[in-house]
Amino acid sequence: MGTKIIKIESQEVQDFLGRTGDSNKLHQAPTNLLPGMFYLNLASGALLKPIRQLEIAFKNPTIYPCSVEMWDENYSGERKILFSDSGKQLCDITAKLGESKECSGNPNLDKIRLICSIPGELVKKLGEGVYIKQQIRFLIDNLQDARLEIQERGGRSGIKRVGTNYVKNGKIVAEGSAIVGSKEMLKETLANLSKTGCCYVGGLENQEGTREHNSYCRGDEKTERLELNVEVFYQKHC
Repeated sequence: MGTKIIKIESQEVQDFLGRTGDSNKLHQAPTNLLPGMFYLNLASGALLKPIRQLEIAFKNPTIYPCSVEMWDENYSGERKILFSDSGKQLCDITAKLGESKECSGNPNLDKIRLICSIPGELVKKLGEGVYIKQQIRFLIDNLQDARLEIQERGGRSGIKRVGTNYVKNGKIVAEGSAIVGSKEMLKETLANLSKTGCCYVGGLENQEGTREHNSYCRGDEKTERLELNVEVFYQKHC
């Protein structure tokens, strides 16, 4: 419990994308947007009791390689893990946990693996968009051979609500739902990132030929990173 700084290297992100099957091109150069579920990957070592319910809220995008601050709060039956960068919220994870069982290793490896595979499947089913929130509630612990079912549940103003249930032997074993921004929202995000002549320097060379991270440049002037707070967008458009 407490705060620590985590350095995120390009290779570990690429390994994560390969394991989870996430083919979203925004996670590749030159954009290098950090995949949201990578935060859950980082938090997995703190979730050592069986996960019963999980909510992940993606607050702001960031680019990699980078360093992020991880804050871990432990309550009775609940764990909150918050990620930020220079005071900007990036991702909030809230996990409701069960009692510990006698077992070796992390009891949540299968659950985390299944959750982390959802974004890649969403891209295949719905195309690229902005991942805003994911919720999931596990009804059983044995998730071997569970299969993801994606079902659009409506929405409005560029926001989709999507069912992300896991099914095994014809029965739902995990109830999930996602909130996803449309491709138009994605275009708005990318336009904000590149407006006024700013150029990406997330691991790319700027006009002076030097390398920088988590910032943008316009000529010799460094500007603050432009971010889209998806919660504000959701309130504005819904």
